[in-house]
Formats: sequence, structure tokens, C-alpha cells
Amino acid sequence: MVSLVEARPNFIARTVHNAIKGLGTDESALIDALVHTSNAELKAATEAYQKLFNKSIIEDVAGDTSGDFKHLLVGILTASRSDSTTVDPALAATDADELYKKGEGKTGTDENAFVEIFLQRSRAHLIAVNRLYTEKRGHDLIAAIDSEFSGNLRRMLKGLALPRNEYWAKRIHSALSGLGTNDHALIRAFVLNDRAQLKEVEAAYKTRADKKHSGHKEPVSPKGKKDAKPKKDAPKKITGSLADDIKGDTSGWFEKTLLSLLV
Repeated sequence: MVSLVEARPNFIARTVHNAIKGLGTDESALIDALVHTSNAELKAATEAYQKLFNKSIIEDVAGDTSGDFKHLLVGILTASRSDSTTVDPALAATDADELYKKGEGKTGTDENAFVEIFLQRSRAHLIAVNRLYTEKRGHDLIAAIDSEFSGNLRRMLKGLALPRNEYWAKRIHSALSGLGTNDHALIRAFVLNDRAQLKEVEAAYKTRADKKHSGHKEPVSPKGKKDAKPKKDAPKKITGSLADDIKGDTSGWFEKTLLSLLV
């Protein structure tokens, strides 16, 4: 309830601060807070962070992360990525070819080339690149990233390449699946998306469940280098109805609050 009434820039700032304070880092929270945040919100969150904690959000994130993951996060926090909704088809085709050459098309992966392209291009552009990559290679860019990358960098790149509603549908599905419930991830999903966006997330959630129930498998690139994931014991049944799954996995006023946001 506090998160819902707090100004969104403050919520983003607090999410980032909580993710990096103390021992260890909550990379999932960092990714959720930044992956689909607009430039305007990033700038406002940067100012809020300075006011709330008297520190630089960029310096704090840089000090708590490393490598290409750090490079990508810091680049996003500069709020210099394109926000354009207009896509240049020729540039999208060029990027699709370049990402193949720097990844699946060579031995080893040029991580920096991926990071630089993802930091320069808008969300609309990356979605177009993903579509063209699928047409040219027979599998999508998400599968290529799965094959070529690992860890937090892979998760961040996949998040940037996914449409907003698909990203959050996947995050909510993960929060509700398996043993227990990731309440913090649910809160981030329902606070960082307004009611209209949650409707789109709800539709994507059902589509995701329908694909799984129909036996649909996500495309895997030819290299197929996916990290082995431990299986969870006795996973809960996901119905495909976001409202029903929330009812089955939460309770009390928390459940009622989440459901009220879907109306």
C-alpha cells in the first residue's frame, strides 16, 4: 500500500537502494526497476535517489555491480537511450545482422557489441530487430541471447528485447510458480505498471500459459547452450488466469489489493 501511494520515482529509487544496500545484491530487483523505465522516469528517480539518500544512484549501482552487466545498467541510468516509437526498417535489419555476426555467427561472443546496440536503440526498435532476427535465423533474438550469454547480463538483455507486457507476464509467472510466492516481485509488477499496462500484462500472461498448455516450446538457437536450471519440487498449477492465480497464491488484503488493480 505504501508503494502504491509513493511517487513512482521515489519507489524506483528505493527499490534500487534496497537492492544494493548491505551484503550482496538483489539483481532481479535492479533489473525490474530499470529495464522498462522511461528516460523521464529515470531522470526523476536519479533526483529522488539523491534527495532520499544523499548519494548518486549511478555511483552506487556501479560500485555494487561489475563487468558488462554494470556497463549496461550504468548506461541505462544515464537516460540517453532513444525513446522514439518510430523504427527505421533498414537500421533494424542492419542491427539484426550485426547481432548475429557478433554472437551466433562467430566463435565466442562480442558482449560489448550487444551492450552498445542495446544502449543506443529504443524499445520499439529492439522489438523490430527481434522480429527480423526471427525471420532471418528461424529463431528469435531471445533464443540467441539464451545461447550466447549467461547470468544477469543475459536476463537484462532479454528483458530489454521483450515487449513490456511480455516481460512482466513472465516475471509474475515466475513469482507465482514453484514453492512459495515472491511477494516483492509481485509488488514491483503491480506498482511499476499502471492499470492500462496491467491489462496488457494480463493478456500476455494468458497467452504465455496457453502456449505452455498447448505444448509450445520456446525456440532454441542452434548452439543451444542453456544453463541447467534446478527443478522446483511440486510446482503449483498455473491456470492462465492472472486473477485466479493470484487468488490461489496470495490471501487477505494483499490478495484483494492486487485483484483491485486488475479491474
